[in-house]
Amino acid sequence: MRQLTYVLDDHLSMEQMWENVRSHPDFVSAATRLQIVFEPDDDHEALKERLERNRGALPDTIVVGMTTLGPVSERTRYERHATCTFLLFEEGEVHVDAYDCHTTSLAEAAHDYRDKLGTYRHAKGVMLVSSYARLCPAAFIDTVAEAFPHIPLFGAQAGTTNLADDRSALFANDTMYDRGILAVTLCGRNLHLTCNYNLGWHPVGKEMTVTGYSLGGLVTTLDDCPAVNIYNRYLNVQPDEYFFENTCSFPLLVKSGRRTVARVPMSYTADGSLQFSMPIPAGTRLRLSYTKPEYLLGESVSSSNALASFRPQATLLFACLNRREYLGSELADREIWYYRNACPSMAWAYGYGEILMTREGGGILNSTIVSVGLREGEATGPAPEPVRDPSLDKTASAVPLSERLAAFLEATTVELNELIDELSRLAERDQLTGLYNRRRMDELLRYELSKHRLEFGLSLLVLDIDHFKKVNDTYGHDVGDSVLRELSSCVQTMTQAGDTLGRWGGEEFVCLLPDANAKEAVAVAERMRARVANVSFAHADHVTISVGVASARPDDTPETLFRRADKALYHAKKNGRNQVVLGH
Repeated sequence: MRQLTYVLDDHLSMEQMWENVRSHPDFVSAATRLQIVFEPDDDHEALKERLERNRGALPDTIVVGMTTLGPVSERTRYERHATCTFLLFEEGEVHVDAYDCHTTSLAEAAHDYRDKLGTYRHAKGVMLVSSYARLCPAAFIDTVAEAFPHIPLFGAQAGTTNLADDRSALFANDTMYDRGILAVTLCGRNLHLTCNYNLGWHPVGKEMTVTGYSLGGLVTTLDDCPAVNIYNRYLNVQPDEYFFENTCSFPLLVKSGRRTVARVPMSYTADGSLQFSMPIPAGTRLRLSYTKPEYLLGESVSSSNALASFRPQATLLFACLNRREYLGSELADREIWYYRNACPSMAWAYGYGEILMTREGGGILNSTIVSVGLREGEATGPAPEPVRDPSLDKTASAVPLSERLAAFLEATTVELNELIDELSRLAERDQLTGLYNRRRMDELLRYELSKHRLEFGLSLLVLDIDHFKKVNDTYGHDVGDSVLRELSSCVQTMTQAGDTLGRWGGEEFVCLLPDANAKEAVAVAERMRARVANVSFAHADHVTISVGVASARPDDTPETLFRRADKALYHAKKNGRNQVVLGH
């Protein structure tokens, strides 16, 4: 595999690039040629004309690309030239699927591509690009990632010259889409990919909850207050023409799978809502964040050195302009140079938002750098020398006031979060057994019902210790408490990953099975019942349990589902105890 990258500036024209690449031996011998274009000009007519000329000059080359993002403020300075990078595969194949979302819904596009991806042999990675910032590709990403979790998805949302006038576009060969999504599938038996991202922003202050939102990425309220208020409260930022410039260096952090990801509002509305380029549903917990140059650059050093150890033959970088806005041009250029050390032929671009989805989580990102290394065959030759930036080394000196204040905020935030975590643990745990309490189990049940696709099953068990009053009367309440602890441990060992056991109150327990239908739930309950009946408790010999089982229906609420399970438990008690009954 070979990567050839050209920057079309004052020293290199398109014609010169065509002449150079057509005469390159690796271009001539390549089995598949993929040209990726990052275009800073969003003049659609001029762009169409250049695409047609490029298609005519390179007829046997697959061409894909996107428009890139313009400066977010007057301070943002960087060279804006079109970049063309060629990925020349010795054996690999490339499949391009483009969808015009003027005529095809995002859901239809996602399902169509998911079906096609299943037919592509040796698919190793997918580059995704979407145009139009409010055409949020999150649902497309989730649909594909759920079906093919082992295939990484990476890329960006196309950018535009002026944030207030979205003229973003993507293109496939000589066709341009101003509202579309593009999937470029990279295939090959000997193709290897490595994907990584680095963020560098750290959470600060208290955790907030989205309490109001609407489709299309609008967050109306945080903690029941107008969402825009958080920037005035914590940063003294007013909603005005400088809003994005003043807030983009303080992204909101949320969890996505095992990853922490950033969310940056694009704008605000008159009623105090925040507009994002991806949906943030009610119940999402988030925090403001801050960073320092050494945090951003330090993570990039580590990430670029990890990339270098992979020994890529080609590298694509999707970066957020927030980093340049915060770091300034000199440090932002240095950050890009770290990755160039790992792969001198790499290509990079700025978009609205970066995309990375792997088994670890992710999706649409902000404020990050997503790096993708590609290689055909096993790594050969020595890896580049690791980057070392002496400016990041700590030396004895007077610490600037701003850094001392930042360190103080960090330390107090850590202490605050530890206290909040402990209070949260106490608020949701049963003090005697350590299991989730009734309040937390009710929250989990509501959450599972709101999101669960019932074709995978969702069931609830309600367990009750038979004749528990007799245990307390015979042995005393200390022994009764011991039985409750022993029984909770015994039943807990019978659950699987994803199942949740909690104490509902007294001698009653509930168990939530998010991936079990009625038949499977009855089998789980029967194993629990039999296990408890055969256990010898330390101070009370043997006890038994009765179990009521209910499986969720499409129209169920937490109350109706629990009512059926509880009614089944009543019948188990009435029919002689020490048995399992399925509710209907």
